[in-house]
Amino acid sequence: MINKNYTPIKAHNLIGVSEADWLQMRTEGLGGSDAARVLGISPWGTKRDLWAEKVGIQPFTEDKNEMILQAGHRLEDLVARLYEYLMNSDSKGNKTSNVSVHTLNWMYRHPLFPFMQADVDRLVIKADGSQKILEIKTTDENNRKNWFDSQGKEIIPPYYECQVRHYMAVMNIDEADVCCLFCNEQFRVLASLLDSDVKIPDELFSSYAEEYFLPNLIVRHITRDETYEENLINAEQTFWNTYVVPKVEPPVEKQEGNKAKKALLRYRQFNDGVEEITTDISSSIKNIEAIDAKIAQYKSAIKMLEENKEVDEAILLSSLNGKNEGIFEKDDVYYKVDFKKGKPSKRILAKDLKKLEAQYPEVAEKFVSFTNPTAKLKFKKYVKSTS
Repeated sequence: MINKNYTPIKAHNLIGVSEADWLQMRTEGLGGSDAARVLGISPWGTKRDLWAEKVGIQPFTEDKNEMILQAGHRLEDLVARLYEYLMNSDSKGNKTSNVSVHTLNWMYRHPLFPFMQADVDRLVIKADGSQKILEIKTTDENNRKNWFDSQGKEIIPPYYECQVRHYMAVMNIDEADVCCLFCNEQFRVLASLLDSDVKIPDELFSSYAEEYFLPNLIVRHITRDETYEENLINAEQTFWNTYVVPKVEPPVEKQEGNKAKKALLRYRQFNDGVEEITTDISSSIKNIEAIDAKIAQYKSAIKMLEENKEVDEAILLSSLNGKNEGIFEKDDVYYKVDFKKGKPSKRILAKDLKKLEAQYPEVAEKFVSFTNPTAKLKFKKYVKSTS
């Protein structure tokens, strides 16, 4: 049973706080956006990324481009206003006073679990005086499918759900809404380029909201789940006390997928030397061998299919008799064949690059970029001699 007899602590006033100071505040505990990484369900980061951020190795940058992050920031006020507009309109379009939306400007801390922090987007005050949290999201319109399950039921993506449940735990609030605006890429690019938040003049807001924004706005309501919250708190407490406090690097976990290797290479340097490995890595080596064998089989099958395809492509080319287009009809079906060269692309060959560097070193230094060198993981097996 969750103890709900507490009031969240106001840990930091966020008014006028610089980004550097805000990032430092985040290292003092776990925030809502950290919950998905603790649970291993984040699409963008791992426990190791989170650990490196909290112990001060370096701030974590999600695998999202800067434009998307900046656009989300510029659109936050607009989405909050759209939410308030929607919640204060009845089914007939009449205006009501169901809710008011407020910015808190505080970073809060859980008094019973001080490693838990919350910097919520907005607080909603309902007409009866009760409160709920508002979490604001903006995403590409192609991600709409992530807000429905396989049967079409409305859901909150799991990596956002745990974030909101973390906030509900810290703030001791039993309800929350997640409001998401689906945007096309062009709109988000424009929003990211602005010097201030996206705003709509008051006299145009109602008509613009109804025509352009509300059809692309969804709200998901969520209520407190004590079992989920207890499991989340236990997971965060284990992570904090096992890895962050003693500064022990978390192990690689299977559910991290391809993010695991990225995170390891992001924070660990590999230098000359030989390590006496004490961890049993034999099962991983066997898995790699088995997977490599399957990949080789698939490559062989693909090569055979491609060769068969090229035979039939040769038949089509032969049928054109030197023309670049052909038309064929059979059983009331028309076939049109095209064979046209594309436009030539430009590139600098390695041999030409050497000439450029030798003859025009200043130009080469200015325009030639270096790629990061890659390292390939290999292993060999040796069987000990019994003699």
